[in-house]
Amino acid sequence: MCHSEFRAPLVRSNGGSDGLNRVAVKEKNSRQNMSVRWSFAMSVMDQLIQFQNFGGDYSFLNFTSLNDTWGENLINIAKEGAFISSTGKAYEFLNKLEISWPLSVESKNKNADIVLQAAWNTDKTKFTLIALNFSGQVKECSFDISDLKTKFITLQKHFLVYADSDKDFNSPDDHNKIKSIEDKVTFLKYDFTSKLKPFSANAWIFEVKK
Repeated sequence: MCHSEFRAPLVRSNGGSDGLNRVAVKEKNSRQNMSVRWSFAMSVMDQLIQFQNFGGDYSFLNFTSLNDTWGENLINIAKEGAFISSTGKAYEFLNKLEISWPLSVESKNKNADIVLQAAWNTDKTKFTLIALNFSGQVKECSFDISDLKTKFITLQKHFLVYADSDKDFNSPDDHNKIKSIEDKVTFLKYDFTSKLKPFSANAWIFEVKK
């Protein structure tokens, strides 16, 4: 999908929207004001996952602008210096992931605040599990990937990007209001539980054991 004016909804909502994802409900804040915030960046990630789940020929999405477009950009070039925007941090997170073949996800207790994605990379040597938490509360999620019937190496990568509030945004005064963490976790069994930070995107990368 390549459309110079494609945009994710300003806020993740069940309300109706038009062809440009403009929600009919009038917002008090301007589009620019809302586009810089972490809530919009998380909406962008949610949209990418939704499009990928269609399968078929969907392979990439072209974001509206790389830099300096009234808040809807990936890089801000301010007079004080360049910095990555909130949405830029979301794209930085997604660009670390090799997700080519999405899988069906079954949820016993569905939660509207949690978005899940599971996908293989192109040659099926890496399996990625993604969990977005749109809630302002810590959410405990249990995962079971035993149906994959695949052996993985013990040490796995974990990527996390989050903000203290969905209203937060990076600025010339604070380039790291949106926080990123990359660490390693020990994989011991096929079912595990994780506590998802509020307003966070998590990804676990499982590497197939050769």
